[in-house]
Amino acid sequence: MTFRPKFITFDCYGTLTHFRIGDVTREVFADRVPAERMDAFLTDFRHYRRDEVMGDWRPYKEVLFRSLERACRRAKVASRTDDALRIYEAVPTWAPYPDVPPGLSKTAKEFPLVILSNAANEQIHRNVAQLGAPFAHVFTAEMAGAYKPRLRAFEYMIDNLGCAPEDILHVSSSMRYDHMSAADIGIKMKAFVKRGHDPFNPPTARSRSTTSTACRASSASERRRVPMKYESYWLDTAPAFTDSPGALAEGGRVDVCVVGGGYTGLSAAYGLARSGASVTLVEAGRIAGEASGRNGGHCNNGLSPGYADVVGAFGKDRAREMYRDFEDAVTAVETLVREESIDCDFGRCGKLKVAVKPGHYDTLARYYETMHREVDPGMELIGPGRVREEIDTAEAYGALLQKTSAQLHPGRFGVGLAQAAQRRGARVFTNARVTALERLDGYAHRVVTSRGTFEASRVFLATGASQDGPFAWLRRRIVPVGSFMVATEPLPKDVIARLMPKRRNYVTSVHIVNYFRITPDDRLLFGGRARFALSNPRIDEESAAILRATIARMFPSLADVRIDYFWGGLVDMTRDRLPRAGERDGLYHAMGYSGHGVQIAVHLGAAMADLLAGRPAKSPWLGLDWPAIPGHFGKPWFLPLVGAWYRMKDAIE
Repeated sequence: MTFRPKFITFDCYGTLTHFRIGDVTREVFADRVPAERMDAFLTDFRHYRRDEVMGDWRPYKEVLFRSLERACRRAKVASRTDDALRIYEAVPTWAPYPDVPPGLSKTAKEFPLVILSNAANEQIHRNVAQLGAPFAHVFTAEMAGAYKPRLRAFEYMIDNLGCAPEDILHVSSSMRYDHMSAADIGIKMKAFVKRGHDPFNPPTARSRSTTSTACRASSASERRRVPMKYESYWLDTAPAFTDSPGALAEGGRVDVCVVGGGYTGLSAAYGLARSGASVTLVEAGRIAGEASGRNGGHCNNGLSPGYADVVGAFGKDRAREMYRDFEDAVTAVETLVREESIDCDFGRCGKLKVAVKPGHYDTLARYYETMHREVDPGMELIGPGRVREEIDTAEAYGALLQKTSAQLHPGRFGVGLAQAAQRRGARVFTNARVTALERLDGYAHRVVTSRGTFEASRVFLATGASQDGPFAWLRRRIVPVGSFMVATEPLPKDVIARLMPKRRNYVTSVHIVNYFRITPDDRLLFGGRARFALSNPRIDEESAAILRATIARMFPSLADVRIDYFWGGLVDMTRDRLPRAGERDGLYHAMGYSGHGVQIAVHLGAAMADLLAGRPAKSPWLGLDWPAIPGHFGKPWFLPLVGAWYRMKDAIE
């Protein structure tokens, strides 16, 4: 059965017309905002503008004025009364993308076309005239009394068109905002985020398989009840955490202050409290709210860089020690879960590295020979003839199975570990951002937080890729890289039994890796470094579209599956992709897991607890040389170059 809409509706700016507000703003503020701060200024302006348009309609000049005022205040630059007016008056000068007018004219011969835009009435009609195609209707947020990314604007359009939501195909590049409202009301959505994606591709071409039909929501009303959430599935389904009783600063001085409520900090606080030390953990946000609660839920053995690279840098004996430390880390997590009865769906499942190109299988086979002989005799090579027993995708030419890997629910594990630390005597406080560390003597510091000030005989920094707080030395050595995930609606069990019957952890063999698994409630979690960039609304939209397209390519029967969750997070990369731990200038630290942190963060946090308590600490990551990354002082400007390099390698290998 094919879908043929009665109307095709379009967003205008960014979809049909080149959205130049960033270029215009650069011109307006060129003499006031330094070039090195302009990108941050534009990001703030975009975020504030979206904040301002998420309510009832008011003149767009007022929206621009309020947004600019907030951005200027944050950037500490002067704002002039005519700034918003100059930007507003530039809107009608924006022109269509070159391929848009002929595409619209062609589509208009088959479908009635409709515009639904945020622009004010007088602006939109001037721009629509430039599109050179007949439109049956033009609707604006001003007519509906609400900005477009709200149900009221879509409902206003539907009422005036006199059709059902299921009769409309809405085309927009604004996946985050338009998609949420469209899905909520039952409108079908076609999203594209880069020029060159054809918004005029006839929607009648693709038929749906029976598996696809089984994976879709049964009706538009069901879809309305389950809008996509832009938050981590793990955090959304984790239990609430309650801070320790009393004020943070009570007690004056503690043995150890742990900064960071991810797995590293929680494991250290747990170990310290268990040994009798007085410990206070402060977390700027929520427990496991960053990398610890935004990952794939894989608890894998295996190093992030290639084993041969580690041998070349450290020698065979040290490389074996490092590899086996990751394997020991999985066992450490399992022991902790069992001893503290943490309900987090922990289970040994094995990790399957899938050769997604024919030549990659030969590479895996050579790697297997080395690993099986030198360090991991339990590893298994799965040839092309058997790989479909493991995963049903045309993009599988063999695989490598590491049998000791496990999986868990990261959100529930994080909260459970925090509660275990509290039971052992640690005091844990959330929403307590560290704003200053004042060294007193030796290792002692005064810790200044947003919730109070106290003293600690030792301070342990477990901040990962955090860009917040007075930790400039660490930030020069950590590259924050965005990683993104989607979680589908629950899949039919027969579909899972065919596609991924053994419910393992899965990773692909390319440099820009994808990782995925099935959750206990039968969702497909699918992630990857879809873009080498930090998370922001534009990158998020592009990344979500890339992940959805990758799912459809690898598993065509899931092309139309509903996406219930989308989120991003930061991976704390080091230059050589190996963890670091130690002490500098009286401050202790452990981080740099480079995408393999679930197990090693827990294991290394426990080792740091021994070190902080004055006990012998054994870890291959202690004391490794850690030079700063040349040219890295703040925003990682080089990430797009790194991404381009890896994409080129994936294309030619």
